[in-house]
Amino acid sequence: MPFWLWVGLEGIHHTHVVWIKGCCFAVARSICKTLGHMIQQSSGNSYLSSDTGTRFLFLTGGIVFLTLVVNGSTTQLLLHLLRMDTLTATKKRILEYTKFEMMKTALKAFENLGDDEELGSADWPTVIRHISSLKDLEGRQVNPHDGYEAGSLDPTNIMDIRIRFLNGVQAAYWEMLDDGRITQCTANVLMQSVDEALDLVSTSSLSDWRGLEPRVHFPNYYKFLQSKIIPHKLVTHLIVERLESACYISSAFLRAHRIARQQLHIFLGNSNIASTVINESEVEGEEAKQFLEDVRDSFPQVLSVLKTRQVTHYVLNHLNGYIKNLEKVGLLEGKEVSHLHDVVQSDLKKLLRHPPSLKLPNVDDLITSNPLLKDRSSFRSLAIGETDA
Repeated sequence: MPFWLWVGLEGIHHTHVVWIKGCCFAVARSICKTLGHMIQQSSGNSYLSSDTGTRFLFLTGGIVFLTLVVNGSTTQLLLHLLRMDTLTATKKRILEYTKFEMMKTALKAFENLGDDEELGSADWPTVIRHISSLKDLEGRQVNPHDGYEAGSLDPTNIMDIRIRFLNGVQAAYWEMLDDGRITQCTANVLMQSVDEALDLVSTSSLSDWRGLEPRVHFPNYYKFLQSKIIPHKLVTHLIVERLESACYISSAFLRAHRIARQQLHIFLGNSNIASTVINESEVEGEEAKQFLEDVRDSFPQVLSVLKTRQVTHYVLNHLNGYIKNLEKVGLLEGKEVSHLHDVVQSDLKKLLRHPPSLKLPNVDDLITSNPLLKDRSSFRSLAIGETDA
């Protein structure tokens, strides 16, 4: 095999490139053969002769073959020679730090499985010799942001951590969607806000709340809509649906940012750059917290209904997982699993079709629920305008 081809084919990336090009070659070859057969059948056509079909088949097949042999096997080598695959200093530090964290994870895994009653114990030095990716890392301490002190933070590093943070926020949204905490419509809005913020990380701080802010608003007149003058159905139609959507967005935003902050702190520790991005995230969440506080003060039943929906959906999904686990360990058989699965799925469909609805309380209920209003009768008299003679 030629040296250039051997170098080009070395490694898993080259295998992927060759495999993709091979698929392209197979498809192009099939198209050429079909087209050539059609041309041969229409040999009486003065515009498409048999020689034209053969030439077309040869040229197309040759181009695909050269693409497969030359491009597919030398792309990685050319990228390396042009230094287009070189990692930046920031990514190199993150890579080294990740390898150091992998070493700690490997040690924990060894402690969990290194000794058992059946096979006895294993020797750590022997195990680590078979893990070449972690070679020479034992005992080292790596700081991903060495050389960058507070007050002289490199903009490139901050941008890199912002991108990683927003990717973590987006991953948290996906997880919440799978758990039933948010709907697909809400997830689309949240994902779009992250995409927009990713475009601005090089010029501004975290700004994913900026895309959500127009959808989250609590006008002051909402507080006066619970009076008896306005029918409850009209209030529900006017504000409840909008409040529910805004509450879903705010709570999901706060939860995703909290998860991303925890993960970033666990991964990078108390580095200055991580602290900077975490502080930006906390500032971003202030308006979302204030909105939920306003809703809790004026319409606490809205948050209660939303939480009921989330918890019910989560419990049903958890039951599905429990049934699957019982089947996995062999405690349930096929028919039993199918029956239980159908029952849980039926409840889940009912929940999606008819979720818990909001019932706004009347004035009497508000007076009764307030512990400061001891004398209900007197306050009720004042509410309806009654006075003693």
